[in-house]
Amino acid sequence: MVLKFAGVALLLALAALHEWPKLKQGKPKERRAYVLVSAFAGCLLLLVLCFPELPGPNKWIVWLFKPMRWMLEQ
Repeated sequence: MVLKFAGVALLLALAALHEWPKLKQGKPKERRAYVLVSAFAGCLLLLVLCFPELPGPNKWIVWLFKPMRWMLEQ
């Protein structure tokens, strides 16, 4: 389990080292957005690694829109 966390951290660090210099110095919003998106992706990756039996996004969407099925059937 620790190796999985280390692998994810290593992948995120390598991606950051590759992309960070390409982000413009005068645009802090771009850098902030990159950090937020990377952190979100890393959290999702760790969640999937820790709990592989979680349902996928398709099942979440079906669950979310099931109450509105009557609108789509017409």
